[in-house]
Amino acid sequence: MGVYLALGERKGRIVSQILMEVVVTSFIGITLAVFAGHFISDAISGNMLRNALIEDAANQNDDWGWGVMREWTVFDEIGIPTTMSIDEMVDAFEVTLGFETIGLFYAIGLGAVVLSTLVPVMYVVTLNPKKVLM
Repeated sequence: MGVYLALGERKGRIVSQILMEVVVTSFIGITLAVFAGHFISDAISGNMLRNALIEDAANQNDDWGWGVMREWTVFDEIGIPTTMSIDEMVDAFEVTLGFETIGLFYAIGLGAVVLSTLVPVMYVVTLNPKKVLM
């Protein structure tokens, strides 16, 4: 930045160039992080649900002599009870990533990047080019 300032480049162009570089890099990083995180959280959540259901079935009280519980009674969207096995419950489990969530990730991530870039850049741009080069 000091070289650009010493050569007479406008401060606005320096700030916009640095900001553009950081935003493009951050956008790519956030995109990769959101979708990789979604994939990993789906796999981990499915395994956690399966393990919790299997552990719960193994710990059931067998006082009635019915054996280990293999099905659970669950309620659908309108409240009708139905029975599901462990495999059916894990298959029905779904981790979703909506547009609002994705937008929130981008807004917060890019907002933090822009703010954390602008503050130091604005300070350095106000300095004398000679001080920046030293």
